[in-house]
Amino acid sequence: MRPQAPDPEIFAAALRGEDAAWTVLHNQWAPVVLGWCSYLGAGRIDADEAARDVFFRLWQKADRIHGPAVFRSFLYSITRRVISEHRRKAWFRRWAGEPLPNHADAGMGPDQQTASRQIALKVQQVLQDLKDRDREIIVLCDIQGYSSNEAAELLGIAPNTAKSRLARARDRFASIARRRNLSTPEAYHA
Repeated sequence: MRPQAPDPEIFAAALRGEDAAWTVLHNQWAPVVLGWCSYLGAGRIDADEAARDVFFRLWQKADRIHGPAVFRSFLYSITRRVISEHRRKAWFRRWAGEPLPNHADAGMGPDQQTASRQIALKVQQVLQDLKDRDREIIVLCDIQGYSSNEAAELLGIAPNTAKSRLARARDRFASIARRRNLSTPEAYHA
């Protein structure tokens, strides 16, 4: 479940610098930000590190948020910039030879972990091949579950633009996935 706009009292308390309120905001939004960082980073960045940077910047720039109603968009805007910076750094690390992190889910058995990693790697490879704008709309709508209208709000584009961008991005994703022998779910073909 995606959190909605923060409670106005919690938001106001966070702006006043109350640690308990920041903890509440962090606990509500950390899974969302980590998801954005994981998918939008397309396996090229350390999502945990990027998410930490997002919350640090949020804390630094909190006085610029004009009310809880725009919190989600503000947070997404910060996340996009942080991911862009981390991806540039990751590009350099790949040339320098430093390996990228690989995190496994401890709750899965070895066979499940292997299968999950293989699928995740294939999906990340397809996401890497997409243009940033295509990757963003797919991550928001198809992976994170936002509606195209919500994605439009986060991206700062018109709702109809988001819908057409999503349709084109899905076609591009499917085309790349077929070339990489990654089958799409049956529901996608319906």
